[in-house]
Order: sequence, then C-alpha cells, then structure tokens
Amino acid sequence: MKLKTILATAVVTAAACFAATGASAADKADTHVSFVSATPHGGDYWYEGYIYANEDFDYAKKKCADNRKVIVKRVANGPDVRIGVTRANGAVGAWNVMSPAADGAYYAKAPATDECKGDRSDELVIENG
Repeated sequence: MKLKTILATAVVTAAACFAATGASAADKADTHVSFVSATPHGGDYWYEGYIYANEDFDYAKKKCADNRKVIVKRVANGPDVRIGVTRANGAVGAWNVMSPAADGAYYAKAPATDECKGDRSDELVIENG
C-alpha cells in the first residue's frame, strides 16, 4: 500500500512540475524575422531587419519583438559562422549589427523564448565582386 501511495505522489509531483515549465510550443506566439538589407558602411556592413509577432505587425504581441535576441549568421560548409548578436528594439523589433562582410548567404535567427516561437529569416546573399 505504501508503494502505491509513493508512486501516486511521484506521478502527481511530476505532472505539476511539467505544467509549471511554461507554455507548450503550440501555445507560444508566432515570431517572424525579416532580414531587410546588408549595406556597406565604412569598410564594414550594416545588417538590419525586423522581428515581429505575426505578418500584420501585431503591436499587441510586443513581447515577441521588444528586446528580443537576434543572431546574424553566414552560411558555411561546416557550422554556420556567427556574425553578430543584438537585441531588437520596440514593438516592430528593429535590429541591426555592424560587421565585416564576406561573399555568401546570411540569415537572422531569433531563438524561441518561454512565450514566443523562434524563427529564421530568408537568406540574403552578398556578392562583392
């Protein structure tokens, strides 16, 4: 009888811990990352874009944009190369990174948070020559 009580307590405790870990992926708000441009600037490139909660720039979902981490990477034959990391600003989540550029394909990525899904932008190709 004691074993059944201990097992039942363990199951209830595990279920409570699982419920307290946050929203499931289905409950998280959508996130969209756009990579708008890579512009030459004094020998470096100015990479910029936006992060927002849905295709309509839903300002009510500001939690998915404001101060959101954005990582810019260049596609490589091995692991992709990290170009820079920044934080998005405001409800439309404008972000930018300044870094040297090499020819290649670049993308921006916003990791998932407790309340928002992650996303990866389309690739932006730079050809200098």
